[in-house]
Parts: sequence; structure tokens; C-alpha cells
Amino acid sequence: MTTIAANRQCMSADRKVTDGDVSYSCIKLREINGSIVGVAGDNPAIVKFWAWYRASLTSKTVKAPEFNKKHSLAALVLTAKGSLLVYDTDCVPDVVEDDYWAIGTGRQAALAAMLLGHEPEEAIAVAQEVDTCTGGAVDTFWLKKGRVRSKD
Repeated sequence: MTTIAANRQCMSADRKVTDGDVSYSCIKLREINGSIVGVAGDNPAIVKFWAWYRASLTSKTVKAPEFNKKHSLAALVLTAKGSLLVYDTDCVPDVVEDDYWAIGTGRQAALAAMLLGHEPEEAIAVAQEVDTCTGGAVDTFWLKKGRVRSKD
């Protein structure tokens, strides 16, 4: 899968995508209407989620996408106001009250790293050490003055 970690200021994600016995690199974070959205799972579910999320911001009547039982999806959203939201295939957000959160196969390692005071980018590096599905370059997007910026 992957590892995506966030606190109230930024979100980080690895770039490793695994498809059977091969892997490739892909950016897993998107800026959507001032929020940072990171999604893990299988590609058909990810594509459906991003389209639904973008549409749901402008229309409250947008129906959640239908996922079949084999679809895997976990999404982490850092809103422009600093709220953390977690989604799965039901597309109903859970509000995270903690100051940080992580999703994906390296979630436990990333959460432990952030518990010890590490930033999300460092938490992804820790997850890469113990999770074979987490790897490659790490992207970090920051909320700054009402705009999302990637790591400079």
C-alpha cells in the first residue's frame, strides 16, 4: 500500500506503488480547494475518491461513489483550517482529534515516530525502514498562509 502521515501543518507521503510483483513511483498527495488530500489503496478506488471529493466540495447532493468489495481505500485530508479527516469507502469523514494521524501499511511506525515528536516527513522515513510497501521519494505539502505549498 503506502504510508501517508500528517499533523495540523503538513502532510507527507512516500511514492512507492506496488502492483503485484512490480512497483513504480507516483505522487499520492493532491491539493484540492485549499486542502491537502492523501489517498492510499487501489487505483480504481483512488480515482473515484478524488473525483467525488472534488465534486462534494461544491455540491452537497453529490452521491458517494460505489466501491466493490475488493476495493481498498484510505484517505487522509488536512483541511485549509488545519482539521484532519479520515475516509474509507463509505466516504463519511471521521474527525481526528489528535494532533497527527497516519494511514496505510506503515501507519503504526509513522504514528510511533510522530508520538516521539517527529514531523510527518521523518515519520515516513521511519515507516520506510520497517514496511516493504513504503518507499521511494517522500513528498511533503504544507499549509502556509491559506495556500498549499510543496516542500521547497
